[in-house]
Amino acid sequence: MAKGKSKQTSDNFMRNVVIVFGSIMVIMIVALIIANIFGPKTKYSDFDAVTNYALVDNQVEDVYGVYFYSETCGACNSIKARLIAFADSNEMDLKIYMMDAYGTSGDRSLITGPGGVGLTSTPTMLIFKDGLMVDFIVNADNITDFFDEVEAGSYTLD
Repeated sequence: MAKGKSKQTSDNFMRNVVIVFGSIMVIMIVALIIANIFGPKTKYSDFDAVTNYALVDNQVEDVYGVYFYSETCGACNSIKARLIAFADSNEMDLKIYMMDAYGTSGDRSLITGPGGVGLTSTPTMLIFKDGLMVDFIVNADNITDFFDEVEAGSYTLD
């Protein structure tokens, strides 16, 4: 009888080890999912994107921005952390959409800035109000100046 009890104790121990290990794995997976959903944003793909040039002026917000970038652009990479922080939270609650220069379909020539300047370089920030482009900001320095103006409350929509 002692041998039977020892086998049962061994079986219970193994069952408990499997249950504990399985429970830990489930908890870890749930924690990773939650961290991925609610964790800090670190990539362009963490934000909504405009994937067709024809839709750039057709977003749901009355006022929003579209950031035109390339993963291989040195100037884009130099302001990426600042851009992501701004897109995640800014004083205007300005929604920022991402638009990848190599991942957007359609006709880029549909987008023109002041004086007919085309959308030809990254980084560029486009600001829209009521479906009309009100600002066309080209190069990293000008874009970070725009961030500063928004955060200081001195940026106005024309």
